[in-house]
Amino acid sequence: MKKSFAFLSLFFASTGLIFFGLGCQRRAADEIQTTDDRQQTTGVDQQIAEADKLVATEPRALAYLLLTEGAKVIVTRGDQSRDGISEMELLEGDEVNVKSGEARLLYPNAGMTVLEQGTEVILIPDGEPKADGVGVQLILQAGRVWTRLEKLLGADEAMSVSANNVVATVRGTGFGVQFISSGVDITVADHQVRVATRTVLNTGAVDTQSVLLAAGSGLTVNPEEINKMTDMRAVMLKNIRKLSDNEKQLPGYIFGTQKITPIELVPPVKPFIWSVPPVLSSDLLSLLQPTVISRIQSDVLWYQENQTSIRVAEDAYVSNPPTIVRFQAPLRDINLQEITPTTTPSVKGPSS
Repeated sequence: MKKSFAFLSLFFASTGLIFFGLGCQRRAADEIQTTDDRQQTTGVDQQIAEADKLVATEPRALAYLLLTEGAKVIVTRGDQSRDGISEMELLEGDEVNVKSGEARLLYPNAGMTVLEQGTEVILIPDGEPKADGVGVQLILQAGRVWTRLEKLLGADEAMSVSANNVVATVRGTGFGVQFISSGVDITVADHQVRVATRTVLNTGAVDTQSVLLAAGSGLTVNPEEINKMTDMRAVMLKNIRKLSDNEKQLPGYIFGTQKITPIELVPPVKPFIWSVPPVLSSDLLSLLQPTVISRIQSDVLWYQENQTSIRVAEDAYVSNPPTIVRFQAPLRDINLQEITPTTTPSVKGPSS
């Protein structure tokens, strides 16, 4: 853990490294990893002492993990992994791997994302939202996710899902993103989703090089193919399709069309807080703005200053978990219950 914290803090020592490209960052990471752990810790402590503007702040969860009954989920933070716990606080850089069942990511008072079995996602900040706002980007590594937001996000809030450098951005909607053999597939169940490549987002050409998908439509994007084109938007427009009846029967699609009740979006009263500080690789850091990176520094410092009390609380939670912990039913079961009649129809018709 010290080694992970040292890497992150030394990386922050010169913000210019962020802009030199991933090649320079990887070389810097290799040099850091060959340094003696004790020397790293001493150097980090000195840098923190000299950073007058760096104030420890308690991290704000990007989402909370909710499990379906019997689900198996592994959460990785830096070089450490553990079994996921329902109502667990998820921070920047956390990787969630759904081994079996389904998991959900709760964005309090805003919405949810469903992670199907076999799905792997990494959470990073997206924008600089207010304390009660949404500001998360899910980096899809494998599998499929379905998201439903019940509020229209404000100008200082953001929610997006990226896969293979294709980014789907929303303000308030229901949609799905899936890894497939030919690239990435996006389906929209409600409202609209804007789709662009990360290259387009970085160059600021979103208005001219992105497409807007409406409810009931889908788009398959092959990043290697469209990156070779000068007019990415024209290529994506040709690939937009009307969703089939079978696609609209998928449990995730149905989830995207149905409202989530306010009670389901209430934040946990006593979430599980893992004592491992947040960790981001150089690749992930290169996607973030300097102000966001500075906030992550403060998060890490807070963990360092409160390590003992956080670990005590973690041990107490594990040994005596709360009696009320939310578990979600799998989407397929929920949808089946909603379409199953409560009484058996009679061939003679209803009784008079």
